[in-house]
Amino acid sequence: MSGRNLAEMARGLTSSHLPDGGVTSAKLANDAVGAAALDPSVTPAITKRFESAPVDIVSGEQVDISHGLGSVPKNATCLLKCVTAEFGYSVGDEVIINPATNDANGGASRGISTVLTATDINVRFGNYSSAFSIINKGTGVAETITNTNWKLIIWADA
Repeated sequence: MSGRNLAEMARGLTSSHLPDGGVTSAKLANDAVGAAALDPSVTPAITKRFESAPVDIVSGEQVDISHGLGSVPKNATCLLKCVTAEFGYSVGDEVIINPATNDANGGASRGISTVLTATDINVRFGNYSSAFSIINKGTGVAETITNTNWKLIIWADA
């Protein structure tokens, strides 16, 4: 729960609602964090979140995803969503892409390039026959995914 939400809840409380020594709106306002939470000029670092629809993984392809955030996202997280069970993962499991298992060593150009703009997220999949490697959920061994068994999901925050 954010400090702002806590402060809003505390404003309506009276001493009859709180145990002895409990938090009151006055105590919250006097606390450094509480004072910031009550200050309407304080802007949270992240105010909007975008989550993409599942994207087909096609080796070597570029995909442009409109995010509608109105500015360049501050960060983005790329996930693989399991759509057909593979390597110990169940349908619906979401795994953050591990850059350590996806590189161009030995000519296997796996992984993803992600460019964030004010309107779009531009994605380029590695051109190797399988775009990603993933750590096997049961054994810890790096495995090469079957592209069609997974979808890409991107979260972006602004």
